[in-house]
Amino acid sequence: MKITLKAEGKDITLDHSQLEAFNLLKDIKNNILRQKNRSLILKIISNLFPTKNNLINNIYIHGKVGRGKSMLMQNFYNNLSINNKLYLHFSDFMQKIHEEMHIIRSYTNFSKDKLVEIAIKNIVRENIVICLDEFQVDDVTDAMILKKIISYLFKNNIFMVFTSNSKPEDLYQNILQRQSFLDFINGIFKPNCTIFNLDSDTDYRRGFLRKVKQHYFFPINQENNTEILSILHRLTNKNKLNKEEIEITRNRKIVINKSYKNIALFNFKELFLNAMGSKDYKYICNKYNIIFLLNIPKLSPDDRNEAKRLILFIDQAYEAKIALLILSEVDIDEI
Repeated sequence: MKITLKAEGKDITLDHSQLEAFNLLKDIKNNILRQKNRSLILKIISNLFPTKNNLINNIYIHGKVGRGKSMLMQNFYNNLSINNKLYLHFSDFMQKIHEEMHIIRSYTNFSKDKLVEIAIKNIVRENIVICLDEFQVDDVTDAMILKKIISYLFKNNIFMVFTSNSKPEDLYQNILQRQSFLDFINGIFKPNCTIFNLDSDTDYRRGFLRKVKQHYFFPINQENNTEILSILHRLTNKNKLNKEEIEITRNRKIVINKSYKNIALFNFKELFLNAMGSKDYKYICNKYNIIFLLNIPKLSPDDRNEAKRLILFIDQAYEAKIALLILSEVDIDEI
């Protein structure tokens, strides 16, 4: 069966994995409507005598940028015929939580746990469904607060739909309180949530490289520069490359000067002259499926910091299975 959804003015036919996710979301929608239409007495009885069932209440959809996670979530949300529902980008959701806690703290002396509980109650209100798009956890404070927030939502039978670029266990990489957060993921989050990988039958690197015969170009000359930019223009349909930002933490962002959808273009100096680390490169490689890296020079012993960053970047590119196209001054063995 083929399903076609509209996104950005285009009709998109769902592939196998997208169709699986679509059907899981459809199951959740049916369960929401079934629960909403139950009589009050049936709800009371079911709470007094709970029974095990295979109904899906919560789902976490993860996968690379461009796989259609947000499209599927928005379709689910827009076609859910209830009023008490809430759709938020995750960063906006956390900002609301912090703002609400700040307001409550200004006139009470509640403990932090109580502050979080009241804040989430004030935000959820009468909503029984919450969709959180682009879920990510980078800050230790957010990680500890989230344990309380998500536990509260699960406990109060709020239907939850998450999308993310990362697997649940990869959400929080900070060493501070990491084990505590992993205990929460494995002990509470996963048992209460269907985890679905939207990349299960897709390898962007192999798929792309079947179409491009060469992906490493040297030396840096007019011919190779023209060739690699020609590939870029074909992939972007000659659309303009735009500037965008990747939020690493609430206080830190990386500026991407040239990108189009799931494609980014970098010069060597942009990525490796500044103090960037493995975490930064991981975010970049998780955001883009195809990266063009231009003007890599021959590195000398004096360039050890740049060399180290280049190695960190290549490691993350390999882990993320992205397609990497390179224009270098020398052959790969001589860098």
